Amino acid sequence: MLSGFLADLAFDVKRFLIPVGEPWSAPTASTVAIGGPKSSTTIAEAIARDPVLAFEPDDEDRWVIRHRLTSEVYMSPIDPGARTRTRDIAYVGRITTGRQRLLIIAGVHSLGSVGAVHYIQHNLHDLYRQAGLKDFSMVVASQHKGTQVIESSALCPPTLH
Repeated sequence: MLSGFLADLAFDVKRFLIPVGEPWSAPTASTVAIGGPKSSTTIAEAIARDPVLAFEPDDEDRWVIRHRLTSEVYMSPIDPGARTRTRDIAYVGRITTGRQRLLIIAGVHSLGSVGAVHYIQHNLHDLYRQAGLKDFSMVVASQHKGTQVIESSALCPPTLH
């Protein structure tokens, strides 16, 4: 979904697989990475530099997104004990380190990443108006029917770094 959307916007899209549990270097100065801190040490290190949002396990070993400034915790409705398997959340953030700019899309579960891509596709103009080319992070919530996204929205709006 994302590759086609970016190609429609005239971006040169080259896909590569992120190695699970191993460090990697982005192949270009600006890269979109879909994956989370649990499976990628490189993504975990990038998100750790985010001054606004943290994406880490809680005391019960569930992966959550925590707002560093307000201490608000965003949990996936898919996690154990949840009554629904049709909603998820995702971290979306642009982190710059040196000359490397990384846009990270990281669902708590894979549906969350799909929902985040849906959000970007349908809200790119507003997202650009709010963040421009600056680093930011946000939490996206999405509702699904199977793997199809029915709705996506900003649970925590874009906050500039």
